[in-house]
Amino acid sequence: AIAATVDVGLTFAEQTVPGVAKRAAELAVFPEDVGTPVRALADLWAMDSFDVEEHVLRPLDSLSVLRWDRSTNQVQLHDVVRRVLASRLADSSAVHGKLLDAWGDPYRLPHPHAWRWFAWHCIRARQLGRMYELVFDLEWLAAKLHATDVDALLRDFDRVLEALRGYESTATMRQDEVAPLLKDTEHLQSVLLRSAYILARHPELLGQQLAGRITRESASCQKLLDHVNRLTPSHVLLSLTPSLASRGAACREIVRHNGVVLQLALTDDGRAVTAGSDGQLFCVPLHEGEMTRLAQYAAAITALILTPDGRVVTGGSDG
Repeated sequence: AIAATVDVGLTFAEQTVPGVAKRAAELAVFPEDVGTPVRALADLWAMDSFDVEEHVLRPLDSLSVLRWDRSTNQVQLHDVVRRVLASRLADSSAVHGKLLDAWGDPYRLPHPHAWRWFAWHCIRARQLGRMYELVFDLEWLAAKLHATDVDALLRDFDRVLEALRGYESTATMRQDEVAPLLKDTEHLQSVLLRSAYILARHPELLGQQLAGRITRESASCQKLLDHVNRLTPSHVLLSLTPSLASRGAACREIVRHNGVVLQLALTDDGRAVTAGSDGQLFCVPLHEGEMTRLAQYAAAITALILTPDGRVVTGGSDG
């Protein structure tokens, strides 16, 4: 029923604004559960933001195909509508690739949204090899840290690892080809995770942290270390051996938010309940077990209380 309603609405809109149905389908390539800025849509369609608003968002918003938040100038799709629109795309990877082309140089991406979601689109554009090369490129790692933060960088490693594991489980690449790439990526992610508490405050120390923690003697890791040695200014001290590798840092990551963790509460049975600026509420065992997302709100969760009978009470910036 929803698919039929969307199809009828898009047919009607197409009569008034030719091309709007195709652009509506292309909205499905943007990430779920986060707002997409109008600027990113303008990048994809090579339009200015005013024309995007007038000739795409306004007609689709009036048909309830999307939610357009004019205060933030972001759009979002309902999950069911997203699936309907995605089914109208003949080749979603080509649309992801078109957006990457519009963003241009991956070392100088045009805005924060592009920096946060470049890897996500790159993998869906079937450019995993390109993304793998970038996460082992010192200049790109430093640029990503400067433009975002260490959490966003670690999330890109999650995306690359997920994609590599997907290759490992198919016949697209042989397991003996994928396994070394997986081990290299897992090692570098572990290095960055153990450096996170330093890099969060001093991203300029990336080279020193890599030099002091990388122990894997693979081609990719050694190439990265060569870049560190070559590009680090001569007045900066670098470790000659991975002397930081055995030093403590984060022992285990139990939960990852798309932003800042604003509230944390511990239960009597050894679980942690976390609430973040991303509006997500998680419950996760501290020792072993699966993380559970309890809720997703539209705005940051700023208050969290556990009641004696085991319920969770929250308050947010959206009231």
